[in-house]
Amino acid sequence: MPTVRTYLEIDLQAIEQNAKAIKRYTGKQLIAAVKADAYGHGSALVAATLESCVDRFAVATVEEGTTLRQTMVRKPILILFSCLPEQIEQIVEYRLTPTIADWEFAEALNRAAPASAPIKVHVNINTGLNRYGVDYREASEFLRKLKTLQHLQVEGVFTHLATAEEADKSFVSVQLNRFSDIIANRSGEIAHAANSAGTLTIPESQFDAVRPGLCLYGIYP
Repeated sequence: MPTVRTYLEIDLQAIEQNAKAIKRYTGKQLIAAVKADAYGHGSALVAATLESCVDRFAVATVEEGTTLRQTMVRKPILILFSCLPEQIEQIVEYRLTPTIADWEFAEALNRAAPASAPIKVHVNINTGLNRYGVDYREASEFLRKLKTLQHLQVEGVFTHLATAEEADKSFVSVQLNRFSDIIANRSGEIAHAANSAGTLTIPESQFDAVRPGLCLYGIYP
């Protein structure tokens, strides 16, 4: 039989200490990114370890969110990337928080939502990463229109920073200015933009919540 020559040891206590340190340092809500199986560390065990010290979790896909719910995670679970209409049933059943980035999906989700409990959603604003999201020039009108859908509750508004890890922060400033203009008149929605680099080095990106990934697992971006 071949012998195992390498192994990886995960210190869950260290991950928990990192999360608590981030929350103390920022004083903000903590959205712990556990996408991609918690960056390969094991999302079920990491989420169970962090559930008492974070405000919510963030994953990439509906499937990842469903898996966490099936392991008895109770905290809110935000799906960071766009969902498909055929995934709405799972979103409702497992009480997931989807990201809204287009009107057609929003209307479909509104039709499927139980009348007794509006579905909480977050809106992704594209301020310059340019992967997906509502264009920042159209975002204010999109948010106004979205709030007319009676079975959806806009709980949060967020953006992704494109160059937070780089020494030159000039484009980060451009993105944050665009985002700040959009959320200036928000009424209770959680605003979040800071990834690990933003969380650690760009205080003005922290808003109401931070969304660290790499630094939770001991990696300085």
